[in-house]
Amino acid sequence: MRDTLIQFVIFEDPSDYPDKWVARKFTITPGKISAGPAYICDSLEAARAHVWPGLVNIGRTPQDHRTIKEVWT
Repeated sequence: MRDTLIQFVIFEDPSDYPDKWVARKFTITPGKISAGPAYICDSLEAARAHVWPGLVNIGRTPQDHRTIKEVWT
């Protein structure tokens, strides 16, 4: 699947899970972004444990929503 990009996004205190950390997998293909399951956690370290081995933390951009803390790809 050469045209597929996998990213995990780690959120802090999103509106759907207040006071929690959430790791969510996104599958990105040409013309489509699919969100996977949400892993609800009590800490950043616990959320990071759901990120696939070998992915790299690329941080975030100033344009990202305030709840996005890390993006792994």
